[in-house]
Amino acid sequence: MIKLPKKIAFILLIIVTILLAITFTNIDWNIVNNPGSNYELFKEIREPILFLILVTFYIKYYVRILNNEKK
Repeated sequence: MIKLPKKIAFILLIIVTILLAITFTNIDWNIVNNPGSNYELFKEIREPILFLILVTFYIKYYVRILNNEKK
């Protein structure tokens, strides 16, 4: 597994969080509230879901780095 330094992991966490915020603001809420089909709904929310998963991964990774450093 790749081991990232603490500073790089933090920078990646910040970048992915900013991208999550940007993609979340670009959602067309009319499509989400009244989806014509499941494909349109998936197409609209797939990028925010991807960045949400990445943010969760990087938060978990960064906290693990901090806990290992604390020990």
